[in-house]
Formats: sequence, structure tokens, C-alpha cells
Amino acid sequence: NKIVKIFIPPIVGGTIIFVVGLSLMPVALNNNIYNGAGATTSQNVILALITGSVLILCVMLGTIFHKRGGTFRIASVIIALVAGCIAANYMGILDLSAVSKASWFSLPQIPFVDFGFTFNFSAILTMIIIYIVLMAETTGTWFAISDVTQKPLTDKNINNGVIGEGIGCVVATMAGSTPVTGYSTNAGIISITGVASRRVFIAVGIWFFIFGLSGKLATLISSIPSAVIGGVFIIICGIISINGLQVIKNVKITEKEMYIIAIPMILALALALIPSDFLYSLPTFVQYLFGSSIATASIAAILLHVVLPNTNKVVKG
Repeated sequence: NKIVKIFIPPIVGGTIIFVVGLSLMPVALNNNIYNGAGATTSQNVILALITGSVLILCVMLGTIFHKRGGTFRIASVIIALVAGCIAANYMGILDLSAVSKASWFSLPQIPFVDFGFTFNFSAILTMIIIYIVLMAETTGTWFAISDVTQKPLTDKNINNGVIGEGIGCVVATMAGSTPVTGYSTNAGIISITGVASRRVFIAVGIWFFIFGLSGKLATLISSIPSAVIGGVFIIICGIISINGLQVIKNVKITEKEMYIIAIPMILALALALIPSDFLYSLPTFVQYLFGSSIATASIAAILLHVVLPNTNKVVKG
């Protein structure tokens, strides 16, 4: 926890969370909505608007009618997805043909059985940097959740979180999957639903495990139109950025902090819009690094915090 506090104080963690939401917005808009497969752009935009509107309506009902309407807020994401799917079906976009063909029970394939073991220095160095960035991003998520739930982030929480991240990455890679991390979207989901119970997240993990063993359930989830998911995702991205700002608001902003916030934000936008031809012309290691605007912006925030001198000159806004 001492290392985390030195390199990832609230100003860095909050900036990273803000950058995560900012960087994911173009992904939600371009990949899920504007260029979503199986429908025209206008149909995708309409679906996203319907889904997003239902989500906001449910949250507002839950907020206004707290006692009687609390269920609407808790189930707002599910209700929005269902409403989006109903609209997609009415528009002739929803395709459930693959669900009927899928089996009820199916064991996942173990991908690493046929893989050999090789050591690539560029890949190893890249993964080390990515792990550091993920740790910084996850720490920022902890700050955001602490602010949303109004519960202080203790040293014990940080220690347990770091250990949990490490165990999760080791177990996932040994099982042939990609490394896992606490996703920043969870902070947005908590803000929307108001649910932060550990039991709920454990139950969700169990459901994901069941989905992985059922071909029909997994196919049903994958059949949700991308624009429907995008309508929810874009709102969550905005809330993630706001959560980052909520963390930053409690920090005294001097000239140093101003640059810690501004430069990663500029990098995130610049790399999100970087031409692919130029990116692929760069060395492989640089492609790995610049290919993730979140990773580059996070590293910049950490380095700026360490390198820039402290100053007592407060920036007035």
C-alpha cells in the first residue's frame, strides 16, 4: 500500500479514471453505435437512444420514488437492455436464430494445451508496463468507489486489492485466458444502480461461470445488438469520467496537479484519433504502447507525478 500511495495518489488515480471514461467514449460511439453490425447507422442510433433513455428514466424513477421505485434503479441496466432488445426485434434487427442451434451445456475449450512456451522480451516488457498501468487504473477505481459509497479506502483495502489483482491475473493466465482486472465500468454501474454489495458481485461472478458452461445462455447474451449495449455503455463511460472528477475535486490543484490532469487527457484524445497507418508504421513495442490510449495516459500521469516538482501555487478556476 505504501508503493501505491507514493506512485498513485488520488490525483493520479482520479485522472486515470477520468481518462478511462474519456477514452472509452469513442469506442462506444464508433464500434457499438455508428458502426454496429447488423443494422444501418440510423437504426443503431435510434436503438442506442431508446436504450439510453430507458436507463436514465429508470434511474430517475428510482431516485424520485426512492421507497417504491428503488427496484427500477437497481434493475435499470437490465430493464434498459431488455427494452433495447424489444425495440430491435420490432425493427427486425434482433437475430436469435443462433440461440436455438446452441447446446444447453458445453465445456469451454482449453486454449493453452496446444501452445508452446516461448519468451519474447518485447512482449514481457509490454506486459509489465500494462500490469503497472492496470494497477494504477484499478487503484483509481477504488478511489472512485470509495467516493461513491462514502466509505474510506483503508490500507487493508489496498493491500487486499493488490493481492486479489495478482491472484486473479495468475489464475486467469494459467487457465489460458487473458489477465483480468477490476474493471472501471463497475464504478459506473454502482453509481447507476446504487448497489455496492460484495454478495451481489459474487452472485454475478457465479452467473458468469454458469453462462460459460451454457451455450444457449452465452449465445443469448452475444445476440444482444451492439447498439443496445452501446446505449448503456456510453452513459457508463460518462459516469466513469465524472467519478474520476469526484476523486480529483478533493485534491488541492496546484500547477503540478494541473499538468497531471491536462497532459494525460490530451494524450488520451490524441491516441484515440491517431491514424492507423501511422500507428502501424511505428516499432512493435511503440505500437503496443500507443495502441492503448488508456495505458499511455496512465503512464504519463504517474511519471508526471513523480518527475514534476511540488509547488504551493494554487490554480484558481
